[in-house]
Amino acid sequence: MLDVSLISFPDQIVVPFLGKGIYNVYFHPLRHIPGPKWTVFSEIPYTKTILQGNAVWEINRLHKKYGPVVRVAPNQVAFLTTDSWKAIYGFRQGLKDGYEKDMHFFPPPLSGERGLVMALAKDHGRQRRVFSHAFAENSLRQQEPILRKYSDLLMQRLHQQVDSPTKGVVDIVSWFNFATFDAIADLTYGEPYGCLEKSTYDPIVALTFAAFYAMAFNDAQLRIPWLKHFMGYFVPREVISQRESLMNFNIRKVERRLAMETQRDDFMTSAADALQKNVLSLAEIQSCAQIFIVAGSETTATTLSATVYLTLSHPEVYKRVTEEVRSSFPHVEEINITTINSRLQYMLAVLNETLRIYPPVPTGFGRIVPKGGDVISGFFIPEGTSVYVSQYASNHCQEYFYKPDEFLPERWLGGEQFKNDNHNVFQPFSTGPRNCIGKNLAILEMRMILATLLWNFDLELLRDDGGAWLSEQKVFSLWSKGPLQIRLKPVKRD
Repeated sequence: MLDVSLISFPDQIVVPFLGKGIYNVYFHPLRHIPGPKWTVFSEIPYTKTILQGNAVWEINRLHKKYGPVVRVAPNQVAFLTTDSWKAIYGFRQGLKDGYEKDMHFFPPPLSGERGLVMALAKDHGRQRRVFSHAFAENSLRQQEPILRKYSDLLMQRLHQQVDSPTKGVVDIVSWFNFATFDAIADLTYGEPYGCLEKSTYDPIVALTFAAFYAMAFNDAQLRIPWLKHFMGYFVPREVISQRESLMNFNIRKVERRLAMETQRDDFMTSAADALQKNVLSLAEIQSCAQIFIVAGSETTATTLSATVYLTLSHPEVYKRVTEEVRSSFPHVEEINITTINSRLQYMLAVLNETLRIYPPVPTGFGRIVPKGGDVISGFFIPEGTSVYVSQYASNHCQEYFYKPDEFLPERWLGGEQFKNDNHNVFQPFSTGPRNCIGKNLAILEMRMILATLLWNFDLELLRDDGGAWLSEQKVFSLWSKGPLQIRLKPVKRD
């Protein structure tokens, strides 16, 4: 006798799937947007690229083939036009807080409350007002001694590596992470992780790295809900089991910092005052603290690592930037944010070019088109659509930059060949009312560490891989970087 369940299976699964796919391709309100039919038939193709860490490369490929506006998934459109930055992320008349964020791009909050990066518009402005003073340039200059402390300690540890059995061969990615995690932990929790002191990752820091992959899976299961039943196949079990440990660690650190009696004016000073006045809840402060730790460490270390790699891969750039740093500062004590900004124009150009070639958040963050829909770059986009600008694709578009795939720091210093470069699409810290609140901190820290590193050491890249260290990386929300082995030699001075 024929099994009725076998007959009903196509009706229950296959037929609806095919019907939905046909609708997505031929009848969906976004059917007029350019893009390959196979990626809009269902969420599966794009979700696969997310889980593989290849979404950034795939979006760049699709833009090169289909143009500046591409439908990359059934309900998602990627842009790289100049005006799309303002339309999606900027200040808009009638939209005080801009488009709402697409939660596919963000992990569920550890504390149960959404912090700055993940907060909805109604909460974001309130939270941002609390912390904006602490992240203002003038306030951060008061924190410069703290940043200098960890920059100096990093140099001390690197000098020790020269006399160690490794003879100056180091994984510079790890060392940059040690310094940036310690600095942001001090500014947030009132005490460092101790990575530089121990010359190794704190276990909690290592767990934080592993959690980035879980962020990618969160995106995937929001797109395809039944994937949650297979989480164990995609996300390491220790990431799932220790998520609570990470949450509890952050809670303890925040509570300890709020209980400290200190005159230091850091990030938590404003938070403590807001807690007393019932402007922020304790859970919101805990969520914001976790965001500060991740955003204020990994992205900065990523840019510094890429700067070293790209600079050493271009000997003429390395020669020029080291000569500038060393000729500008007879003594290392003269290096501070004021003197760096006034004397090291080429080094600043090197950092800008690194941020263009290798933006620390390459995918950009999605936004949801509000009720009634909107026109973006000449296309009507219906309400509820997820839209975003891919920073990587935008920065590598030949319409906006001369020789976009080449590392040319001099483009930021002017020159006839760069006169048509469009700097308006260069937004490494995003733009609009929800841009990166930590921009000034990241810039200050990157400049301080890079200048002192180039003043102290001659650097040598141990293998010429033809650009593979960058081009073969995966992206799970942030770049998944491999080790970068370099050799350090202390600069000899008379």
